[in-house]
Amino acid sequence: MRTLLLSTAGAGVLAPPEREDPGFELGGPPPIDGGGGRDDDGDDDGNRGSSGADGQGSHQEPEAFSIGLLEVAFGLLLVAICTLFLTFLAASLFLRRSSVEWPPPGTPRVPGGLWWSTLILLVSSAAMTRFQSVLRRGDRARARRWLATTMGLGFAFLLAQGYLWRELIAEGLQTSNAYGTIFYSLTGLHAVHIVAGLVYVALVLVKLGRVASIDTARSSATFCGVYWHFMGAIWLALFATLSFLH
Repeated sequence: MRTLLLSTAGAGVLAPPEREDPGFELGGPPPIDGGGGRDDDGDDDGNRGSSGADGQGSHQEPEAFSIGLLEVAFGLLLVAICTLFLTFLAASLFLRRSSVEWPPPGTPRVPGGLWWSTLILLVSSAAMTRFQSVLRRGDRARARRWLATTMGLGFAFLLAQGYLWRELIAEGLQTSNAYGTIFYSLTGLHAVHIVAGLVYVALVLVKLGRVASIDTARSSATFCGVYWHFMGAIWLALFATLSFLH
């Protein structure tokens, strides 16, 4: 018995004291893990910290750029017009290369009115640019004035073309002449498209006066501006071709 008591006392002296965990008490709740563990519902705490109140992540994918059916149709229209004019220009260059003498004998010189027509169309394109700029700022009244100015300059361009044709016919430039065929075909085709553009400009002008909000007319105004500038660019190409052909 004495030996057993000494052995027990010696073990108590030699055994190191147990270290108490300050954050844990017997019978208390388990320690809380501050890491990115999983909660009782099985959700990842790390992922929950990056999600919003609605359960969706704060990072959202950017919206994809979409092109509507109207934009596609308008683009195809411009491509068709460009192809038409390129076909006529190619035929004009072919006639020039196949002719022994160019321009044919007796062909009158292109009058200076062609330069005035070009200047008028350039000014109308500048007015259209101003119209689009004012419309973006929401000034309906000034936008309609600039669009009406563009329309007036478009009519002035057609009058200048008509005077030019009359002068050339009076000087003897007929369609039986190869150069006359080229000139009247190219300028007449362009004039037809200018008339179509003026009809569109008039419709946009009326729409801007009737709609309650100009936001509903912005897409029509954009198409109108693109078409008008496009016809101006085509005219510059025709002007350079006609000057070169002569």
